[in-house]
Amino acid sequence: MPNDDLRSVPAVRSVRPFVSFGAMTDALSRKLRQAWSLMSSGRQQPMPRGWFTRDEIARLHAAGSVSPDGLDDQTWRDLDLDTYIEQAAGDCSVFGRQWLCARLRACDLTDRSDPIQVSQLRALVDDPGLARSWIDATAAMRCADAEVAGTLFAPSPTVLPTWVSLLWLVPVCFCLALALIVAGLRGPGALLILATLAASGAVQIRLYGPSATWRKQKRAIGQLVSCALQMAELDSPHRRGRSTEQAAEGHSHAARLPELKPLWAAFGPTWLERLAGLAEYADLILLSQYRRLAIDLQNLGRHRQALQAVYLAMGQREANAWLACHLRSSEGFCWNDARNGFAGASLTGMRNPMLSRSTPIDLAFGDRGIFLTGKNGSGKSTLLRSLGMNTVLARTLGFCMADAASVPRALVQTSIRIEDSLLLGRSLYVAELLRAASMLERANGAAACLTLFDEIFRGTNHMESVSAAGAVIRRLGRQATVVVSSHHVDLAPLVDGTTRPLLLSATSSGLELLPGVLVETNGIDLLLSQGFDAELHATALQLHQRLAERALRPLGADPTPSP
Repeated sequence: MPNDDLRSVPAVRSVRPFVSFGAMTDALSRKLRQAWSLMSSGRQQPMPRGWFTRDEIARLHAAGSVSPDGLDDQTWRDLDLDTYIEQAAGDCSVFGRQWLCARLRACDLTDRSDPIQVSQLRALVDDPGLARSWIDATAAMRCADAEVAGTLFAPSPTVLPTWVSLLWLVPVCFCLALALIVAGLRGPGALLILATLAASGAVQIRLYGPSATWRKQKRAIGQLVSCALQMAELDSPHRRGRSTEQAAEGHSHAARLPELKPLWAAFGPTWLERLAGLAEYADLILLSQYRRLAIDLQNLGRHRQALQAVYLAMGQREANAWLACHLRSSEGFCWNDARNGFAGASLTGMRNPMLSRSTPIDLAFGDRGIFLTGKNGSGKSTLLRSLGMNTVLARTLGFCMADAASVPRALVQTSIRIEDSLLLGRSLYVAELLRAASMLERANGAAACLTLFDEIFRGTNHMESVSAAGAVIRRLGRQATVVVSSHHVDLAPLVDGTTRPLLLSATSSGLELLPGVLVETNGIDLLLSQGFDAELHATALQLHQRLAERALRPLGADPTPSP
């Protein structure tokens, strides 16, 4: 036995150093790959929320064209959908936010994904692990500090001066100057060096702005493509074979990514760009980044369609992953059961998507629109926005913040926050009229259209306001479903053929929509709750009584003398 033990010892000792060396080389290889990756990735910290302006978030939408049932600027502002994106998108990158903005506005660039949108989002909601894996795979996209939609989808590419193709002469002249100095011709060599440095300075002054902008954009494109490579690995069959059924379904409903290796070769960081300090010296003498700019723009033109496809696919995946997290943490949502028109449409337990705690309400459409009345502060404006936002979400993303929903894919138009304009010389009433005319024009020919008015035509006197509103609502009712809120209850019978009157009332069980119009108002009583004294309140009551008597007096009767 001792001899056997002695014979076994050398064998063990001969293997252990080999195993240790192999583990050491593997660890060293991993460290080198991590260091190379860190050098190539530039910024590693995610951009904070608010880094990109709302105009930058809207660049993808601006690059495309709006569908016939897309949202116009006024409706977008009235429904405050910029704020909704900030709430629902979580820590989504600029790519996902731009895709979500364009999708909500029904941009034609994102409408191409209609067949897969709802099924992809459903799969992500059903499988939190899949959503988390997609969020992790797109982490580098959130480090991008520049938006690239305006460049990738621009109608005309960037054009550089023709002399950029001659920049190779600058480093050649510099080397020639050094050769002259070494050969003893110091005077000509020094002059050539000065001329070379002057040319280099002139080039940098002329091209520094475009080059600096492109460097940031190229880094963002590289981050996008690197995330697409990770996503393609998740899409691979051997990875999907180990995933759940929901994950496999989510991948099957995702848009296929184009060939990514040529994109990475074209827009991944070069070895010189990985070494920032060396790159600066190379730019001073060799003008490397300026000569590279022309090559990069050529690659951009060559690979533009593939980059656009990657952009849209990755933006949709990231946005849907964050939307799935948002929906799982919300009070409640449902998938919309789409229908052809608003006749019979309904929203049960509808909530406002902007509010974390909102009172649900049931809303059902018959064969007419709705004339909505209610006390001041009862929630009429909130109800209109809730209806508009849920209809937009149903049309573009397939869900509603409600217990059950059945609404059509409809054009949504609103007139809620209309303002006068000193710059344009428009009064409030003129601005309201122009908005109503625009809504009439767009509603004509729409398959399904929902128009929302809040306090319609409040910018003029009562009689003309009611008369003009009645005429507009009657005309719109021929082409669209009209929902209008107003304190002018005498407008209700004038539009009875177009709308049915409903009263928004707070009951013990919550908010309800009851048949009829408001009878007991609270406008004067609110004076006391808002800090006005009792004397002013009493005066308001007296004036109200006098106006009511005058309104009920027959035409031609003598006015009652004022006390």
